[in-house]
Amino acid sequence: MSGPSTTDFDPVELLQQADELERGGDVDGAVSKLRFAMGRGHRRAIADCYAGLEGETRCPVSYPIAAERHREAAAKYALRTHGATGGCSARLMGWFCGLVAAGVLILGALCLVGAVAALVVPLVSGGGTEAWLGGGGAAIALGLTGLSVLAMGLFFLAVSAVFLTLGKRRRAKASKAADLLLRGIDHHAELIRIEPGQTAIGTPRYRLILRIRLPGQAAHDSVFHTHLPASEAEALQRGDMLPVVVDPDDPTIFVLDR
Repeated sequence: MSGPSTTDFDPVELLQQADELERGGDVDGAVSKLRFAMGRGHRRAIADCYAGLEGETRCPVSYPIAAERHREAAAKYALRTHGATGGCSARLMGWFCGLVAAGVLILGALCLVGAVAALVVPLVSGGGTEAWLGGGGAAIALGLTGLSVLAMGLFFLAVSAVFLTLGKRRRAKASKAADLLLRGIDHHAELIRIEPGQTAIGTPRYRLILRIRLPGQAAHDSVFHTHLPASEAEALQRGDMLPVVVDPDDPTIFVLDR
């Protein structure tokens, strides 16, 4: 969340170097230099420094290009990692369970058809009582088996629907995050509280209470869940300002700008 250490990174020096390249006619070189630093996790430091240049004009061409391309790349990455990984996995599991459900339902239906046949065939063929009783016993066995198999098929069908819905929601969430990274506005959120979330294998999950104040609007608190290394979470304190990208139409919607 807090991003890479900025101890050895100087955004002012970077902008000066990129500006020299741009003024020398190497706009592509300036863009590449800026994008490389942005890709290392320094985008917000560069953006804050660029916005704080009082009356100075540096990288007037290369910086906007680099910032736009970085956001496009970040949006694609968010869509690919969160949408494709989580969403596609859930959808694949949903389709798999759906295929299993279809096979099981077909098997159950065949059992019921066999049960009906076991009753009808002795009657149509004119079999005696013994044949009818034998067919009735087989019909009951097949009928019970068919109903049990159908119930199992319906269960797999329900599981399939759950996974497909989960995959759709994850994909939609990733799409919203990607869209927000493209059109959102840079801002900062004040950390009010951080609490451990649900424990799971891998990176711990935390619950953050963040306060966002947009110019001309009242401050509001929002809950944000995210995975963080324990060492990074322990370093966070109340009052820390965390970089976020906020929806200009609805400030309650935001993503952390890592």
